[in-house]
Amino acid sequence: MNLRSWVGDSLCETVMKVVDTNLLRDDEHFSKKEECVSSILGLAMECTRESPEERINIKEAVSRLLKIRVKFLANEAMARRRRQPN
Repeated sequence: MNLRSWVGDSLCETVMKVVDTNLLRDDEHFSKKEECVSSILGLAMECTRESPEERINIKEAVSRLLKIRVKFLANEAMARRRRQPN
């Protein structure tokens, strides 16, 4: 089994099997971090398809990474606002 197959199989089960648990410590943002990492790993799977013709191009990969980042940061900002006393 190669790394791509292992990650692909693990994505179906859980992100926690392929990611360092220190990155996803059980905290109040766990599910958002898990969603972000899952999106990144899903994108990685698309970038590493066996056939080069099936892979997404680098511009699309960068665009999707930026969208993942924006979504994650927006979630973080929203969580910070909820924690601040009124």
